[in-house]
Amino acid sequence: MDREAVARKHLEPLHGHIRAIFRAAEARWLEIPEDIRGILKLDKRTHANVMWQFLVHEAKTIFTGTSVSAKPGVNTIRFSCGNALLMRFKKISEQGISSNYPTQTALEFNMQMVLPGMPEAMRVDLGWVADSTTLAFTELRVVERRGGAVAWMYSIPDADEATDTVTALQPLPVDGGSRVRVVVPQPGKAADAAGA
Repeated sequence: MDREAVARKHLEPLHGHIRAIFRAAEARWLEIPEDIRGILKLDKRTHANVMWQFLVHEAKTIFTGTSVSAKPGVNTIRFSCGNALLMRFKKISEQGISSNYPTQTALEFNMQMVLPGMPEAMRVDLGWVADSTTLAFTELRVVERRGGAVAWMYSIPDADEATDTVTALQPLPVDGGSRVRVVVPQPGKAADAAGA
């Protein structure tokens, strides 16, 4: 099975939506006063985290009415495309590698393992390459990882706004409580709590 071809089949109809998500997130970034943006840009991790929050927020609105649904997890959110692809937003290097801390969940995602509560689907990053000086998006890519290596990747092509068929929706209000808190039992903790 050509996994890249399968991913393209599902994602190419959504390229306009994906570009719209990134444009809207970048527009939100530019709404931040310049002096505050300057502080946030001092640490590339902080900038990536802020952009990730904007991307997730915009994706919840822009993917409405498509085959894509939000799948909250522990301290993150992924997006399922018809239960065939499980996608996450990541800042990536020119080589297609994200620089996130390798949590167990991130390692399992990269190894294409089934995650608790998530569909059994191919896992891909909707990644952005950032300009080293301005941190602006320079390229959008779809990347499938196999552990520490890139199995394949392709660039989402630029398009004229006239060719993107995304209907403008009212943005969702920013909700500080939009994250779902997931309680994960820890071994031995239940017995300790029961004995107290």
